[in-house]
Amino acid sequence: EDGVTKKGITRYGQWYGNPYGEWSSMFMMFCLHYGQVDDDLIPVSPGVNNMMNLAQKAEVLSLPNQHINQKGNILFLDMDGNKTADKLVIINAVEDDKLFVIGGDLDNEVKEMTMLSNDERILGYLDMDQIQEIWRLQMLYLWWL
Repeated sequence: EDGVTKKGITRYGQWYGNPYGEWSSMFMMFCLHYGQVDDDLIPVSPGVNNMMNLAQKAEVLSLPNQHINQKGNILFLDMDGNKTADKLVIINAVEDDKLFVIGGDLDNEVKEMTMLSNDERILGYLDMDQIQEIWRLQMLYLWWL
């Protein structure tokens, strides 16, 4: 828009159908898709904050004061300090209070970063074990019908 800044195309945006869009959540959706996570488990959206709101409405969003230190959990982050989620990362490893996370669209690249588990930028998270348990219970319920 400013005539100077170039906005690149991403494979995650291309996959989703929005090649030039902000791609943090599209990267996560790409990973979940190719990780064969059932599409019905997690409400998805190309907008990170909207995805967080959908997760809250679906009652699968956990708050930061709950236990988050588990590999595979997805974190909603506020990286620009405006109190809304703008980045998604997945916990790749945990060591004491350190979280080693990987995310897309972090400084315009996929990269790993280290955070403390009590980092104020963490607004919420998806506990993947809890979400899979909810799905198992729903499947069991449907089987009994």
